[in-house]
Amino acid sequence: MKDPPNSNAGITLLRCSRLSAWLVKIAAGRVYTAKDMLEDPHFKEREAIIERETEGRGKMKMQNAFPRFRAAQNM
Repeated sequence: MKDPPNSNAGITLLRCSRLSAWLVKIAAGRVYTAKDMLEDPHFKEREAIIERETEGRGKMKMQNAFPRFRAAQNM
């Protein structure tokens, strides 16, 4: 069997994971931590994380509504 494109030489756990994903053709990507999401420029641009005032806890960051449509942004 030929190696999938961009695979690493040698049998490793990472290579096995890539091979499995390549064989079944699933999308795979990085797992973000909460810190990663808060610092990611794409998340910031899309306003995926917003800050709201809460009773008793002050300001709190939370996930914004998704998807958002242009016509609804001015509501």
